[in-house]
Amino acid sequence: MLRRAHARRAGETVPIEIVALDVDAETTSIERPQPTLTTMTLAPTVIVEIAAAEIDVETVEPDVFAGVDVVALRLAANLVAVRAPTMRIRRPVERTVMPPTAETRTASPVALQLPTSRAATPAPLELVRRRPTPAKAFDEGWLSAALLHLFRASRLRSSGDLELVGVYERVPGGAIASIALDATDAVLRINPRLRPRPATLLVGRARGTDELFPVEVEPPAFDEV
Repeated sequence: MLRRAHARRAGETVPIEIVALDVDAETTSIERPQPTLTTMTLAPTVIVEIAAAEIDVETVEPDVFAGVDVVALRLAANLVAVRAPTMRIRRPVERTVMPPTAETRTASPVALQLPTSRAATPAPLELVRRRPTPAKAFDEGWLSAALLHLFRASRLRSSGDLELVGVYERVPGGAIASIALDATDAVLRINPRLRPRPATLLVGRARGTDELFPVEVEPPAFDEV
């Protein structure tokens, strides 16, 4: 039954009528309201109170605290004062600023003296280091004659009092100003004003002392005196 009723309604047409809407209403324009401005001065009331000329000043003593058990024994009986920082303002000092002067001053020319120069030898060239040559590297005859010459220069009473420190080859003979010994070498200070010559240096020492006896001999042979 439902299917038949639905089939009948599907073939029916529904009439539609279009109606124009005409609205005739009266409208009235309203003017924009203008605000009213009012000017006024705000004068708040300020209350000023003047204190009396005499003001009572209350002096508060600094707080003190007794010693505690954690401090040292010698400080336990003392009182610790708590001090507040203070600030002191000094009196103002009037300073006078002087503007620069417009005058131009010219100083007299200064004559510089020329530095003096003189011929000199660089300090490193005045020091010569030499290592000793082993005594077994020399001829026995030459070494004996050199030791005899060293003993005579030392002016010791006995040859047993003389100790050989070292034999140094290729030294600037005739220009040695001083001799110093370190752990391994002999440090020779040379006089640059003297003309050196090739020589061999023998250095002896008095046994048991630090007194040195240097003597120069001609290399490679030595003529006995």
